[in-house]
Amino acid sequence: MPGRPRRPETMDFQDFQKAFTGHIRDPKGSARSKGVPARRMKVYNELLYNNVEGFLLACFPVCRAILGQGKW
Repeated sequence: MPGRPRRPETMDFQDFQKAFTGHIRDPKGSARSKGVPARRMKVYNELLYNNVEGFLLACFPVCRAILGQGKW
C-alpha cells in the first residue's frame, strides 16, 4: 500500500532482492548480494540462463537457425 512504511526486515529483504536481481542482469556493473558466495551466484546465473535459453529455443527454433550460434 502506498504511504505505508515498510518494516525493517521487509526493507532488508527487498534490498537483498534488488541487489540479487541487479547482479543477474549486470554482473559487472552491479555488486553481488551480501552473503551470497560467488560460486553460488555463478551456478544460479547459469541455471537461469539455461532455462531462459531453453524456453526461447523451444518457442523459436527457426530464429536460432537463422541467427546462428554466435548471435543466438
